[in-house]
Amino acid sequence: MVKEKLKMTLASDVLFKKVFFSEGSALLKMLQDILDIREDSGITIIGYETRPNNIFGKSFRGDLLVTLSDRTYVSIEMNNSNPKNSLSRNMIHLFRIHSDMLVKGMPDSELEKYRLYQLNFDNFRNPSREAIEKYAFCSLTTGKVRNLIYTFCDVDLEKCRKLVYNVNVREVSKDIRWGAIMTSNDIEEISKLLGEDMLSMEEKDKFLNTVRELNEDEKVVKDWMWEENDKLRYYNDLEASKEQGIEQGIEDKSKEVVINMLNKNMDYETISEISGKTIEEIKEIENDINSL
Repeated sequence: MVKEKLKMTLASDVLFKKVFFSEGSALLKMLQDILDIREDSGITIIGYETRPNNIFGKSFRGDLLVTLSDRTYVSIEMNNSNPKNSLSRNMIHLFRIHSDMLVKGMPDSELEKYRLYQLNFDNFRNPSREAIEKYAFCSLTTGKVRNLIYTFCDVDLEKCRKLVYNVNVREVSKDIRWGAIMTSNDIEEISKLLGEDMLSMEEKDKFLNTVRELNEDEKVVKDWMWEENDKLRYYNDLEASKEQGIEQGIEDKSKEVVINMLNKNMDYETISEISGKTIEEIKEIENDINSL
């Protein structure tokens, strides 16, 4: 049986937003499983950008902002590179969302009735943390949580994937399985990870079909190609400022991107346009792979 390979995984910003904008019921169940939220009042999905303020003067564009009730908000980001000062950035972002809820005449006590979550799917290596870590404000003296207005959650996609490798998925918790699903490029594997306990049969079929269809959508694939190009430019920018030992690592990453595109049967011209490498260089990389 030939496996059904996908061009894009859900770790792609483009596919992640498109799929979960469309599949609200799957998104709700994922948030319930990862954040342990038990809201059953439905979900509203918002694309958003927070306003700048006088202190920072910057706006912030996230991937998704969802409301699970009148007073529960979840901000979601798919991070494919390690953002600088990520915790400070997350805190500022949630504070802005919270302050935007304040209307004239509202008592301060009303703001304490809200619950705000920042959920980060991190598609980069961070050896010092667990597969899923949650943070909240706590007392440095007693260690007790001070309040649950703000909760931060980091999901390490690589570690989640390792935890489902060669094991019975039924023995793996749902939150870890959702993390592993994000980096899978195999529809059969995604179906296996979802199992029969994460979505209803109807929700599961609809979710898988949406992932399939968007992988064949020319506009979505083109947007994804430019997203990959942006990543490559990021590594190329680093190349100009790093020492030779680091430069080799960047070159290896650039080569890895080309190999991924070759494995997805993309043509030489497209790969050359995205990667900046000549067709001859791409063919050399392909020959190196075939000679292994």
